[in-house]
This record gives sequence, C-alpha cells and structure tokens, in this order.
Amino acid sequence: MKLSDAKCRNIKPTEKIQKLTDGAGLYLEVKPSGAKKWRYRYRIAGKETIFTIGDYPTISLSGARIKRQEATELVKEGKHPTTIRQSRKVKNEWESVNTFQALAHEWIEKNKSKWSENYKRQIEINLRRYVFPSIGKLPIKSVESAIFW
Repeated sequence: MKLSDAKCRNIKPTEKIQKLTDGAGLYLEVKPSGAKKWRYRYRIAGKETIFTIGDYPTISLSGARIKRQEATELVKEGKHPTTIRQSRKVKNEWESVNTFQALAHEWIEKNKSKWSENYKRQIEINLRRYVFPSIGKLPIKSVESAIFW
C-alpha cells in the first residue's frame, strides 16, 4: 500500500527505527530521535544497497518518488546512484573552486613580482569593479571571449 503525505507527516517516533514502505524500493525511515529520511533499496549484481534520497519534509513524498524514479533509471543502467551523486558533488566543488575570480587572483600572485605596486593595485581595482561582478563567480570552463567586429 502506498504512503500518503498525512501518514508521513503524522508518524510518531518509537524506541526502534520504523520503516514505512511506499513500494518499488522507496521507504521512509523514522528514527527514535524523530528524524525522517527517504531511502531507496535496490540491487546491482545481486548486491543490495540503500541510497539515501534525503530528509522529510525537506523532500516531500512526491519529490521522493521522483528521485526514486531517477535512481531506478541509473540502476537499470548498472550505475549506483550514490556514486553518481558523489561524482556530481566533486565536479561542482571543483567548478566552484576554479572560477574566473580564483584564477584571476592566482594570475595576479604569479605576476605581481614583475609589476609595480601601483599597476597591481589598478588591475585589482578594475577586476573588482568591472569584471568580477559579471563573470567572477562563473566556472572558468564556461567563460568565453567576446568577439567584437
């Protein structure tokens, strides 16, 4: 029997962990502390694995069903949803570190010994004033040169 939002919302914690199943591997785990987490149970190559989708009510019942469906598609391809999530997280962290602004600061550090203090200050001022507000936080991979004809 499928879960309802009312049942998810109204379930009270007990001394033991409770598992309310929704079907197709999705269940809501209710811990004695009152924490509620969506989990998806699946098998790849005969090995059972549990993928944590997220917290309830941050992720609603319908949202958990959508995430379960996305994870099911990955499992059908033989991919572990946890591994995919971790690789995306690493990629996002790498891209946030390698922004135009971070590389501009690195460029300044590398070249400051060749420049006068006044010239270095002007570069920093102009970057802060004109460049960083528009493209400073962009991942460097997404920055392209503008061509003016």
